[in-house]
Amino acid sequence: KVIKISPQAIAVWVALLVAGLAYRYLSDGGFPGYFVFLMVAGVLPSVVLVRNVKQFVNWHALAFSFGTLVFISVIWEASLALPYGWWAYKHDEMLGIYFVAWANLPLEAVMLWLVGVWDAVMFYELFRILFHKDEPIRHGLFGKPGAETGGP
Repeated sequence: KVIKISPQAIAVWVALLVAGLAYRYLSDGGFPGYFVFLMVAGVLPSVVLVRNVKQFVNWHALAFSFGTLVFISVIWEASLALPYGWWAYKHDEMLGIYFVAWANLPLEAVMLWLVGVWDAVMFYELFRILFHKDEPIRHGLFGKPGAETGGP
């Protein structure tokens, strides 16, 4: 069984989502669509999968990939694209938290740098685990119907 949901992790995820929605609503009454998308499509899979997949992650490769991505993203997005107007964001869809020193780079852009690499690794490891099992994918993800799940 690959999917093991941690109630504490779900509680933290819900708290972050509600905090983001409340922050944007209280600041100007808008809806942070990009933040919600990142939380649902990017962070939620990690919350669901991390307990079982983390033991298979090559942490050195992840660190290298993450460092490379952040380096390229800072050069492109924060230092060139935004200041020169080659790239822009729809501010009405953003949370409203910006990095002023990086030409008002939105928090969601930095979140995407984090979530993008991590989710790619998580899903790669998930599919690697599932394709090496001798059982249907449904049973690999959720366990066999009627089977007791033991352990933490």
